[in-house]
Parts: sequence; C-alpha cells; structure tokens
Amino acid sequence: ELKLAEILEPIGFRYTGDGRFWIGPCQSGKRRNPDFIWQSGKNKIALLYHSTYWHGRPDNDDQEEETDYAMAGWRVFTVWEMMLQNLTELQPVIAGWLAGLTSSQ
Repeated sequence: ELKLAEILEPIGFRYTGDGRFWIGPCQSGKRRNPDFIWQSGKNKIALLYHSTYWHGRPDNDDQEEETDYAMAGWRVFTVWEMMLQNLTELQPVIAGWLAGLTSSQ
C-alpha cells in the first residue's frame, strides 16, 4: 500500500486503509473500509488494493464487496499486487480511468 500511495496521492487519492474511513452498513450488512478514496462533488471513488494472499482464497467476498460499494454510490478501481511491478505504467492507467469518470458526469 505504501508503494501505491506514492503514485495515488499526487493525483488526489487519500489513504484510508487504516480504518479512519468506513462506508455502510452496506447492502450486505457489512461496513467497508476502502484502501484509498477520491472524492470531488458527486464523484465518490474507492480504490482497492488486492493481494493474492487475501483475495485469492475461495471464501473471499470480492463480488459482494464491489456490489456493496456500487449500491452505496461508489465507483471502484481494483489494483492487484502484480500490477505494482510497473508503477510508471500504473499511474497513467488510474489517472485515465479517473479522468473518464469525472468528465462523463
């Protein structure tokens, strides 16, 4: 998450994975703590960092989690740990996705 913070903070994301920010209770009844958020006006964007250790198990709830965010009005971008191998390519991908969301509203 620290490596990811280095490329996300300059484009406006704020780290919240330490439990300071919660969404919910959501449709599933759970509360959600995104790793990073970006908010501006009506735009509510959560960026989730998924490692294969936690999210590669059969009992994970990734789809339920994404549904919870969507039902609460949040857009989600998920970064998998293998995507961190090339941070210089990842930042423009995230920035482009973000720009596409904000320009369409």
